[in-house]
Amino acid sequence: MNHSKNKRKFSWDEKGALEGLPLYLIILVVVAAVAIVIIFTYLSTLRTVELDRIDIYIDGEKSKLTSPGEHEVYIIAIGDDGKKLKDVTVTIVGGGANMARITDSNGKADFGNLNFTADGAPYSVDVTASYSGGNVDVPVDETITISD
Repeated sequence: MNHSKNKRKFSWDEKGALEGLPLYLIILVVVAAVAIVIIFTYLSTLRTVELDRIDIYIDGEKSKLTSPGEHEVYIIAIGDDGKKLKDVTVTIVGGGANMARITDSNGKADFGNLNFTADGAPYSVDVTASYSGGNVDVPVDETITISD
């Protein structure tokens, strides 16, 4: 009788109910892993535009040097594809100015008229742009030198 119980158990194993399940599970895991690798590889190849540079315009002209006094200032943010970038945060600190603006759909951050002051010696005004729309957020720094 003992022998017949073992035979029934073996016949149940031959149907593949227990032995086939791990094989199907392994195949499923391998196929899923390959699919995930393919998807992540595809997503990592999608390239986003990064902030490349900023152009500083003072009184309508592209410039870095200025004299004290009131000047109209706007900044254009440009991506590494050469196009203007939207939603770039631009800050100006120094020379009596301490403000931030976000670029519009034309890549322009308009600061309006700023009154730059100098106390007898040349000094610099720091302009920093930061863009979080790309893969990495690397700020771009420029300097405006103010001298009498």
